[in-house]
Amino acid sequence: MTKNVKHPGPFDRGLVVGLVIGEGSFTGDGRQAQLAISMNVRHEQLLRLLADLVPGSKLYGPYHHASRHFYRWMVRGPTLADFLTEYEEDLRRLDSHVAGRIDEMQERYGPQLRIR
Repeated sequence: MTKNVKHPGPFDRGLVVGLVIGEGSFTGDGRQAQLAISMNVRHEQLLRLLADLVPGSKLYGPYHHASRHFYRWMVRGPTLADFLTEYEEDLRRLDSHVAGRIDEMQERYGPQLRIR
Protein backbone atom coordinates (compact mmCIF):
# COMPACT_ATOMS: atom_id res chain seq x y z
CA MET A 1 0.00 0.00 0.00
CA THR A 2 1.16 3.50 -0.68
CA LYS A 3 1.74 5.89 2.16
CA ASN A 4 -1.23 7.97 0.95
CA VAL A 5 -3.85 5.42 2.02
CA LYS A 6 -5.88 6.59 4.99
CA HIS A 7 -7.26 4.14 7.53
CA PRO A 8 -10.56 5.80 8.39
CA GLY A 9 -12.51 5.32 11.57
CA PRO A 10 -15.63 3.14 11.64
CA PHE A 11 -18.08 5.88 10.59
CA ASP A 12 -16.00 7.10 7.65
CA ARG A 13 -15.23 3.52 6.60
CA GLY A 14 -18.95 2.68 6.62
CA LEU A 15 -19.71 5.82 4.65
CA VAL A 16 -17.20 4.90 1.92
CA VAL A 17 -18.41 1.29 1.72
CA GLY A 18 -22.07 2.36 1.67
CA LEU A 19 -21.53 4.90 -1.09
CA VAL A 20 -19.62 2.42 -3.22
CA ILE A 21 -22.26 -0.29 -2.74
CA GLY A 22 -25.17 2.06 -3.40
CA GLU A 23 -23.77 4.35 -6.08
CA GLY A 24 -20.50 2.88 -7.36
CA SER A 25 -19.83 1.82 -10.92
CA PHE A 26 -16.94 -0.62 -11.45
CA THR A 27 -15.86 -0.01 -15.01
CA GLY A 28 -12.93 0.99 -17.17
CA ASP A 29 -11.97 2.67 -20.40
CA GLY A 30 -10.51 -0.44 -22.05
CA ARG A 31 -7.00 0.35 -20.85
CA GLN A 32 -7.49 1.14 -17.18
CA ALA A 33 -9.96 0.03 -14.52
CA GLN A 34 -11.89 2.64 -12.62
CA LEU A 35 -14.47 3.04 -9.91
CA ALA A 36 -16.84 5.98 -10.35
CA ILE A 37 -19.70 7.55 -8.44
CA SER A 38 -21.85 10.18 -10.14
CA MET A 39 -24.26 12.22 -8.05
CA ASN A 40 -26.35 15.36 -8.40
CA VAL A 41 -24.56 18.63 -7.63
CA ARG A 42 -26.56 18.91 -4.41
CA HIS A 43 -24.27 16.14 -3.05
CA GLU A 44 -21.03 18.05 -3.71
CA GLN A 45 -20.12 18.21 0.00
CA LEU A 46 -20.48 14.44 0.35
CA LEU A 47 -18.38 13.74 -2.74
CA ARG A 48 -15.68 16.16 -1.57
CA LEU A 49 -15.55 14.26 1.73
CA LEU A 50 -15.23 11.00 -0.22
CA ALA A 51 -12.32 12.47 -2.19
CA ASP A 52 -10.65 13.44 1.09
CA LEU A 53 -11.20 9.96 2.56
CA VAL A 54 -9.64 8.27 -0.50
CA PRO A 55 -6.36 10.07 -1.22
CA GLY A 56 -5.49 10.01 -4.89
CA SER A 57 -9.12 9.85 -5.98
CA LYS A 58 -10.47 12.75 -8.02
CA LEU A 59 -13.67 14.75 -8.12
CA TYR A 60 -14.69 16.04 -11.55
CA GLY A 61 -17.37 18.51 -12.49
CA PRO A 62 -19.79 19.98 -12.19
CA TYR A 63 -21.11 18.59 -15.45
CA HIS A 64 -24.31 19.68 -17.16
CA HIS A 65 -25.76 17.17 -19.59
CA ALA A 66 -29.34 17.48 -20.80
CA SER A 67 -31.27 18.12 -17.58
CA ARG A 68 -28.66 16.45 -15.35
CA HIS A 69 -26.24 18.44 -13.20
CA PHE A 70 -23.71 16.23 -11.45
CA TYR A 71 -20.23 15.60 -10.10
CA ARG A 72 -18.26 12.43 -10.74
CA TRP A 73 -15.83 10.96 -8.19
CA MET A 74 -13.28 8.57 -9.68
CA VAL A 75 -10.49 6.32 -8.51
CA ARG A 76 -8.19 4.43 -10.90
CA GLY A 77 -4.68 3.16 -11.39
CA PRO A 78 -2.49 2.45 -8.36
CA THR A 79 -4.98 4.36 -6.18
CA LEU A 80 -7.71 1.88 -7.17
CA ALA A 81 -5.44 -1.05 -6.30
CA ASP A 82 -4.80 0.56 -2.90
CA PHE A 83 -8.51 1.23 -2.46
CA LEU A 84 -9.32 -2.43 -3.10
CA THR A 85 -6.63 -3.49 -0.63
CA GLU A 86 -8.36 -1.37 2.01
CA TYR A 87 -12.05 -1.98 1.21
CA GLU A 88 -12.49 -5.11 -0.93
CA GLU A 89 -13.12 -7.49 1.97
CA ASP A 90 -15.95 -5.34 3.36
CA LEU A 91 -17.47 -4.75 -0.08
CA ARG A 92 -17.49 -8.49 -0.85
CA ARG A 93 -18.86 -9.43 2.56
CA LEU A 94 -21.77 -7.01 2.34
CA ASP A 95 -22.89 -7.25 -1.28
CA SER A 96 -22.61 -10.20 -3.65
CA HIS A 97 -23.49 -8.05 -6.69
CA VAL A 98 -20.61 -5.69 -5.95
CA ALA A 99 -18.35 -8.72 -5.40
CA GLY A 100 -19.27 -9.93 -8.88
CA ARG A 101 -18.54 -6.51 -10.40
CA ILE A 102 -15.14 -6.48 -8.70
CA ASP A 103 -14.46 -9.98 -10.09
CA GLU A 104 -15.38 -8.85 -13.62
CA MET A 105 -13.17 -5.78 -13.34
CA GLN A 106 -10.25 -7.81 -11.98
CA GLU A 107 -10.65 -10.39 -14.75
CA ARG A 108 -10.65 -7.72 -17.43
CA TYR A 109 -7.91 -5.49 -16.02
CA GLY A 110 -5.90 -8.14 -14.18
CA PRO A 111 -2.42 -7.20 -13.01
CA GLN A 112 -3.05 -3.49 -12.41
CA LEU A 113 -5.52 -4.40 -9.63
CA ARG A 114 -3.47 -6.95 -7.74
CA ILE A 115 -3.09 -6.30 -4.05
CA ARG A 116 0.15 -4.45 -3.39
